[in-house]
Amino acid sequence: MSCEIRALQEDELEVHDRLIYESYKEFEHERLGIGECGWWRTHINRDPYYSPEQSRVLLVDGEMVASVSAYRRPMHCSGRPAKVGAIGSVATHPEHRRRGYVRQLMAECRSWMESEGFDFCFLFGRQEVYGGSGYEMFSAFETIASVRPPTADTGLTFRPADFETDVPALCELYDQFCCPLTGPFVRTRDYWERRVPGGYFRDYAPNYSLIREGERAVGYMRSDSEGSVAELGWLREEPDLPARVAAAVVGLWPHLGEVRFGFFTAELIAALDPLVWAPSAAVYGERQSALHLVETYKGLWTYIGPGAGLFPEVTDTAGLLRFLRQHEYCFWRGPDSF
Repeated sequence: MSCEIRALQEDELEVHDRLIYESYKEFEHERLGIGECGWWRTHINRDPYYSPEQSRVLLVDGEMVASVSAYRRPMHCSGRPAKVGAIGSVATHPEHRRRGYVRQLMAECRSWMESEGFDFCFLFGRQEVYGGSGYEMFSAFETIASVRPPTADTGLTFRPADFETDVPALCELYDQFCCPLTGPFVRTRDYWERRVPGGYFRDYAPNYSLIREGERAVGYMRSDSEGSVAELGWLREEPDLPARVAAAVVGLWPHLGEVRFGFFTAELIAALDPLVWAPSAAVYGERQSALHLVETYKGLWTYIGPGAGLFPEVTDTAGLLRFLRQHEYCFWRGPDSF
């Protein structure tokens, strides 16, 4: 029996797609469509950063039986561009499982990322499965705010984003807001046009809105359900805008009394501060914060190497996890899932 590990080749995309299908089809009912035939080809066709070399495959006697992909995901990282790999599409044909092929491919992906000058890598999976490959669990926070509807007019309105005409505005708002943050992926115009509207999962819908002052776009939001904000951003040059945006968002659901934000930053807390309230304390005329931070799993991470030398303070995986927490890591699930 001969065993070969190498990069996927351009003329093998269809074969690889079939391997993904055979590996995941038994989980289709719980994995939101990723077990459907043709899913993987659709996924990479929407990914402007993908090239076949990112997928490392294992062949047994010439047959492709396992694969791991390290998707390129350039990431905003506290004002610096991080070269990040995102491990996904981990697949082993059912007839070839429990032979250690995935661990071999994880090692191969790591070697490839080191040679390509990656800084960090992460994935979504179980610690007991990937811990042996050097990945450590990381959690960050989401924000739940018990809020009162704003009493004053914010002067802001919401309009559903049109991906035929609004991509330039979304690009500008996203870049300005996300550049100082740590975690959001870099989204080129091509990424907005190809990746964001289709997302990754079958049931994803791009529910983006532009937040406007008159005819000028001053912010954007993605809300996947009533009272739940998955993504939010605003122009940074106007000091009073964050509080006005927060008030306008809260005003969308005055009957709920609670809004969930899928991220946490000090900026968000400051913007929500005038709106939070605690009914029990209000009886006594007291002001008490009713912001709750919920710890949420944010993947498994590993340090790859010094890359271009932009992160001298990070030299190992433990240091990487400290860095992410200190810089209030944010991940926009949905269009950035992989």
